[in-house]
Amino acid sequence: MSINLIYSPYIPVIFQVASLLAALTHPDHRVIYAPGDSLPCRRDAS
Repeated sequence: MSINLIYSPYIPVIFQVASLLAALTHPDHRVIYAPGDSLPCRRDAS
């Protein structure tokens, strides 16, 4: 078996773990993937 076949299923998991660690390290930082991308279903605080 090739090394690529062994480790390729774990690549998404590695990215998820890295993003989790980044979120825990910088909890006040929000990542915006697309400009203007917000949750329109969220109601304003009253």
